[in-house]
Amino acid sequence: MEKRTILAFALIFLIFLISNQFIWKPKQEALLEKQKKEALEKADQQDYAPQETPIPIQNEQNSIYNSLVFNDSIAIVYDLILENETIKITFSNLGGNISSVELKEYRAQDRVSNIELVPENQKLANLRIFSKNKQMYDLDEAVFNYDIIGENGIIFTVNTTSGIIRKEYTLQEEYTLDMNLSVENFENIDRYEIGLEGGIADTEEFIKYKHQDYKVYTQVDSELLKRALKSLRTKDQIVELKSTINNDPAKKQKKLKTYETSGKIDWASLRSKFFNLSIIPDEMIRINKMSYFNNEGQPALYLNARLDRETFEHQYQFYFGPSLYNNMAQFNNGIEKIVEMGPGFLQWLSKLFHKLFNFLHSFIPSWGVCLLIFAILIKLLLYPLTHKSFEASSKMQAVMPKTREIQAKYKHDPLLMHKEMKKMHKEEGVNQFGGCLPMLLQMPIFFALYPILRYSIDLRQAGFLWIKDLSAPDPYLIMPILMGVFMFLQSYLMQPKNSKTAEMDEKQQAQMQSQKMITYIMPVMMFFMFKNFPSGLVIYWTVFNVFSIVQMLFIRNKFEHLKPAKG
Repeated sequence: MEKRTILAFALIFLIFLISNQFIWKPKQEALLEKQKKEALEKADQQDYAPQETPIPIQNEQNSIYNSLVFNDSIAIVYDLILENETIKITFSNLGGNISSVELKEYRAQDRVSNIELVPENQKLANLRIFSKNKQMYDLDEAVFNYDIIGENGIIFTVNTTSGIIRKEYTLQEEYTLDMNLSVENFENIDRYEIGLEGGIADTEEFIKYKHQDYKVYTQVDSELLKRALKSLRTKDQIVELKSTINNDPAKKQKKLKTYETSGKIDWASLRSKFFNLSIIPDEMIRINKMSYFNNEGQPALYLNARLDRETFEHQYQFYFGPSLYNNMAQFNNGIEKIVEMGPGFLQWLSKLFHKLFNFLHSFIPSWGVCLLIFAILIKLLLYPLTHKSFEASSKMQAVMPKTREIQAKYKHDPLLMHKEMKKMHKEEGVNQFGGCLPMLLQMPIFFALYPILRYSIDLRQAGFLWIKDLSAPDPYLIMPILMGVFMFLQSYLMQPKNSKTAEMDEKQQAQMQSQKMITYIMPVMMFFMFKNFPSGLVIYWTVFNVFSIVQMLFIRNKFEHLKPAKG
C-alpha cells in the first residue's frame, strides 16, 4: 500500500508539472531574441498594411511634405506631467503620446526609484488614421499644440489640411487615465488605430519565464483571448507572413489568428507578471479588430476603430498599474480575468485562499510569517484527508503478513484470492484505496493555491529571513534544498520497517525496491522543479511537508501495535 501512496504523490506532482507546463503555462522555451530597431520610415511603410502608403507628417526633421500640417514652428516638449498620489504620467506634444508611466507605490529593482511601465524610447496611445483610398496618416511625428487644464488635465491639438485632431487626457484617482479623442472634418476617413504599441516594460530582475508570463489579453465577442509573448510575431515577421498568404484565402484565415483578431472588442491589455497596461474603449465605439505583435521583446497591440463619418468624439479609459483583482473588477467588464486565478472551475477556491491570505496580513505585518501560518491552516484543513490516507497506509503495512499468506495459498486461483483478500480487508478494517483517494482529493487545493502564490504582487520585494524577495527564487537555493530533504524524509518514513520487509515474498520485495527508487528520485525532481519558483511558494510547500511528517509520525506510532488477526 505504501507504493500506492507514494505513486499518488508522484501522480499529483506529475499532473501538476504537466498542467503547469502545457495547460496553464506553455512549455519553457528560450526567450525570443530581441529584434533590431526598425527605422521609423520603414515601420510607417510596412506596419501591418504593406499595401497602404503612409503619408508622413510635417515636423522639424521632415521638410519634404508640407500639405498636412499647417504649423511647423511649434517647439517639442517631452516632459508634460500629470500625477496623483499613486501614479506619474509623462506626455510629449510630439504625437500627443504617453512616454512614461511611473507607479509611486512600487519600487524598481534598486528599491529606490519608482516602477516604470513604459519601455525606454517607447510610447503609448499613438494615433494612426487611414483613408478610404488606403493612405495612412501617422500622428507619431506630428507636433501638437497643448494646453494644461487644471491640475489633472491636458489637451493636445493639431490642425491639418485634412482636419482638426484633439487628444484630451484627464487623470482620475489611483491608476485610471481618461482620454477623449476628437476629430473634426477629416475628409475621406475610413478607420483609425490607437493602442499600446510601445509594450510593457520589464520590472523584475528574474525574467526567465517572461515568454509565458507576459501576455496580450482581450475580450472579443464576450470571450477571453490571450496570447503569450512567445507566440507573438515581430512586425517584420507579420509583413513577411502577409506577403505569403494574400493569394491563399484558406491559409489567410488560419494565419490571421497569429497576429490579429476580429469581432467586438470590449477591452485589451498587456500584462507582465505583476503589472498591466489596459485600454478600455467606450461601448459605443466600433472596435472591430485588434492587432498584437512583439515589439522588441515586449507584447504590444493596436485597436482598430471603424468609422462612417468625418467628425467624431470617442472616449477611452486607460488602467496603468498592478494586476490586483479588486482594482480590475471595479470596471465591471470582465477585465479582471487577466489576473491569474488558476483554472476556471477552481477560481472560487483561489479567491477564497486569496482573501484568507490577505486577512492574515491585516494583523501580521510579515508576509513570510503569514505564509507559515497559512501553510499550517491549510494543513489543518486537510488533516482529515491526510490522516485517513496515513491511517490506511499503516493498516496495510500491519496486515501485510496476512496478505502474503493469502497470496501464497491461493496463487493458482486469482478469483478466490481476490475474494479472500476482500474478506480479510473487511475484517481488519482496511481500505486498499484509502491511501490514494484522499491524496488525489488534495489536488484541487494545490492547483488553486499555485497561481495565488506564484503571481501574488504582495510577495514582491517582501523579505523573510535571508530572502529579500519572496516573489523571486531563493538566490542561495536553501529553501529548495530543505524542501527536497523533507520530501525525502516523508517518503522514507512511509516505507515498511526492515522486519516487515523480511516477511515479504520476492514480488513484494521487488515492489519495495521500486518504492525506494521513487523515494530518492522524487525529491531530486521536485528540487529542480521548485528551484526557479518564487521562494514564497517554496516556503509554503516546505512548511506543509514538515507538518505532514509530524502527522505521519503520530499516526505511525498510533498503529505500531496493530497486528494481523489470527484465524
